[in-house]
Amino acid sequence: MLSLPNSMLHAHATSGKPVSRRMSQAKLVAATLMALQLLMATAVTAVQVALPGFPQACGNLTVPYPFGFRRGCFRKGFNLTCDETRRPPKLLLGDGVEVDAISLADGTVHVQTKVVAFRPLYTNSAVGTRRSIDHNYSWYGGLPEVYKSGAQLAVSTEHNVFVAIGCNFIGYLLAVSDGGREYVSTCSTLCNGKTRDALCTGVGCCWTTIAQRYPGYQVKFKDLDDTVAAYAGQSRASVAAFIVDREWFVGTMQNTVSFNDFVNDDFGNGPSSMPTVLQWWLDVDSDRDLVVKDPRSASRWRCISSNSFAAYIGDAVNKVRCNCSDGYEGNSYIVDGCQGTTALPTF
Repeated sequence: MLSLPNSMLHAHATSGKPVSRRMSQAKLVAATLMALQLLMATAVTAVQVALPGFPQACGNLTVPYPFGFRRGCFRKGFNLTCDETRRPPKLLLGDGVEVDAISLADGTVHVQTKVVAFRPLYTNSAVGTRRSIDHNYSWYGGLPEVYKSGAQLAVSTEHNVFVAIGCNFIGYLLAVSDGGREYVSTCSTLCNGKTRDALCTGVGCCWTTIAQRYPGYQVKFKDLDDTVAAYAGQSRASVAAFIVDREWFVGTMQNTVSFNDFVNDDFGNGPSSMPTVLQWWLDVDSDRDLVVKDPRSASRWRCISSNSFAAYIGDAVNKVRCNCSDGYEGNSYIVDGCQGTTALPTF
């Protein structure tokens, strides 16, 4: 129970003057509310999001469980690296993918992923001599070795788009599984000169949604028109593709980044990485120590913390994401991780 310090309750009585019975109640109420807000703010910042006894931050980034970067503080498949040789320290996923943020609320990890680029023309031959674009690349969000064995981390189809930049080619996004390759998304670009800045409407740049959630993909480039005329004056033109945070792409990139930087003679001027949103989840079968049955929940599951609930990810019947119930906050993935918040009184 929150209590006010005596010094605040008797502040007016210790001023050396008599306390009037008609002292404004509004001032007392305001002082009371201010004290409650300060106490509640202290309680909120003290909420533990990592396992007890382990660090919950790398540099200025919060690292909540099931993620962690020291032995014993993370769940299998959720291990990160805190590179403390850099200033400030950098949080890394898998094979060096930089982490920007981890969200418990929506079950996402914001990372920087690579731009896949390819120069389809010979640079030591006559202008216009073309090497056909029919090339495959691999694209991963950070943990390819885990992805092959069923990781609980994948590209968010809700938050990302697939973008291709260049002239007269089709960009394909393919998923590779035991059953072979499957086309997930595709878009094509056309142009007869420099790519256009600001707009990405199919002239030198195209984008499309990502149909299916996978941890990794293949990116394929293929010609639309391989005639000399189509590429006249573009002896060093290049093509590029990437998966990017839709909100950032629409709101920031198109206003600050030149698409021509990806494909012009000074190839490499464009960004080498893009902000991408990964989604993570628990499996109700393999994570039974964290996910327990709860008939009061719409999904019939909750996490290990009381006062929490679990929601299914899309239409999957075994993938869930946990959150604290209304009136509680913290980390639902640790015991007693969801702490109650006190509502302020109304007057």
